[in-house]
Amino acid sequence: MPCRSYLLRGGGRGKAVAEAQLCAVKRAYLEYEEFANSKLCGRCLPCLVAAPLVFDLLNRLQKGRANKRELEELRFLAQGVVLTARCKFGQEALEKLGKSLEEAALEFEAHCEGNCPQHACPELIRYRIDPERCTQCDLCRALCPTGAIIGDPYVPYSTDNHPYFILAAKCNGCGVCVSACPENAIELV
Repeated sequence: MPCRSYLLRGGGRGKAVAEAQLCAVKRAYLEYEEFANSKLCGRCLPCLVAAPLVFDLLNRLQKGRANKRELEELRFLAQGVVLTARCKFGQEALEKLGKSLEEAALEFEAHCEGNCPQHACPELIRYRIDPERCTQCDLCRALCPTGAIIGDPYVPYSTDNHPYFILAAKCNGCGVCVSACPENAIELV
């Protein structure tokens, strides 16, 4: 049996996540991961060749780094393995992926545009501080684990108070700032 260590991705993570919190892309990834960890035998070439490609494309979709052409490649790959795999496990896993691609086409396409409609993919979660509601209390900046919030606390009688702003490149989407803000000035975009 060939070495499959590149496929093992810490199986079982999906069981801890509530089903309602998953988007179609993340659900497809976790379902395919379960197949790869438990039922991928490695005896037929289609499943063995497709596995790293499917993982790569689903990972890129979760991070908003895939485009619509790559989404079509994933559809084509799923159809090809369904037709050529020798065992029912490989056929069923890719058939399930193909159905997910059809049924949740808008959600998969949204990921290509860098948006997760369910707000389940941390890399695609973006926050914004509403300057009208922000009182510049500095709680959000003080609690941000990545230092993604910049700005200065409010100083009375000062004319150069810099409003708070979230640097999207540094933000990890943890949401600590949202729970810390007493004015509900931080919103999910």
